[in-house]
Amino acid sequence: MPQLQAAPRPGLDPRISTAIRSTPLVFALVLLGSGLAMLDPGLRPDDGIAGGLLRVDALSAYFLFLVGAVALTVTWSGASGLGTSGAAVRYAGWLTLFLGAMTLTVLADNLGVMWVGIEGTTIATAFLVGHRGDRRAVEAAWKYVILG
Repeated sequence: MPQLQAAPRPGLDPRISTAIRSTPLVFALVLLGSGLAMLDPGLRPDDGIAGGLLRVDALSAYFLFLVGAVALTVTWSGASGLGTSGAAVRYAGWLTLFLGAMTLTVLADNLGVMWVGIEGTTIATAFLVGHRGDRRAVEAAWKYVILG
């Protein structure tokens, strides 16, 4: 009886991998710039965004700037340590999802939208905590989900 062998998994194109891994850095720069721009009252929209579900006021502009500054620091310092593996691409994807959910939370003008953003940050953080996949990382991720 012939043995079945798994088909070889083709690797991700290095250009695509680099583009995906640089997405959180670009997102952080956009957050930092838009937060800085929205600190000027003349540049803020007068009414809500997305049908009144999102709003930019002085406090949310400040927090958007703060999230962008912290995200830029994290992505800049963490970009070199991940390498080019598939794990680095997954990490960049989860970090981008986290930044998107955090942006949604900061700009929310509706409690339901804010709750969705907070839950998005929780889910993304759990995967970020356990991204290495070893026993201690998975245990830490489960503790985060259960206790947090």
